[in-house]
Amino acid sequence: MRKLIAAVWAAVLAALSLASGCGGTPRLERGDALAGACQFKPCVCADANAPFWLQAKTAPIIWNTETGAPTCPTGYVLQRTEKKQ
Repeated sequence: MRKLIAAVWAAVLAALSLASGCGGTPRLERGDALAGACQFKPCVCADANAPFWLQAKTAPIIWNTETGAPTCPTGYVLQRTEKKQ
C-alpha cells in the first residue's frame, strides 16, 4: 500500500513539475502584440498623454525597414484605428 501511495505522489509531483515548466513561456507586452497586429490591421501613432475624452493628435507610423515592425515617435503610442490612415 505504501508503494502505491508513493507512486501516486511521485506521479503527481512529476505532473506538477511539467506543468510549471509550461507556465514560464514569455508573454508579449501589449506594445509588442499591437505592433504585430498593426502590420495587418490599420493603426495610428496617437499622443500618449492625450486625455481619453479628446481626439488625440496623431503622427505617421515609422516602419523599420529591416524587421517591418511599426514604431512611433517619442511621446506617441500605437493604437488600432477603424479607418485606413
